[in-house]
Amino acid sequence: MAEEIIKDLKDEEGIISEFKIVVQEPFKKENEKKKETEAKNEDTKKKKKEKQIKKNIYIDIYLSSASAESEAQNVLRNGITLDSIYKNKIIAVDFSSPNIAKEMHVGHLRSTILGECICRILEFLGNKVERINHVGDWGTQFGMLIAYLESINPNYAIEPEKCGNIRDLEEFYKCAKKEV
Repeated sequence: MAEEIIKDLKDEEGIISEFKIVVQEPFKKENEKKKETEAKNEDTKKKKKEKQIKKNIYIDIYLSSASAESEAQNVLRNGITLDSIYKNKIIAVDFSSPNIAKEMHVGHLRSTILGECICRILEFLGNKVERINHVGDWGTQFGMLIAYLESINPNYAIEPEKCGNIRDLEEFYKCAKKEV
């Protein structure tokens, strides 16, 4: 079906100059692992139907130079105009939410960057965007601390002085994680 749509665009509109449908076989290592597993389980292999190896399918599309040039000139002259049913709405985007009980790393930036990109696209489409960026959820961490305090001192609510002080919370949290 995709092939027919692309052929129509190539023939009628002149937008596409060339296209290829590429079928990529799985990596050789994956096939070798399957063969080893199958050899080990010869009896189960006979009982089960042979499974089809999954293939990756890609569609490579090359735009015609004339079409790309025409569209670029149109954008430069007239700017970008988009029609969208998602206009003039108030949209809340909740993103990031790193776990601040854990050490920060570059992975925490990914959802922040993606969330900001989504917000900018929605604003470009003419919406009012409310960015909601939580700094973390402390529920689990406090629950673990309370459970740990109960385990080392069942009367922690009555005798809080036996529990240590605020500086001990990080060490308590590490101990609580070990018990879980």
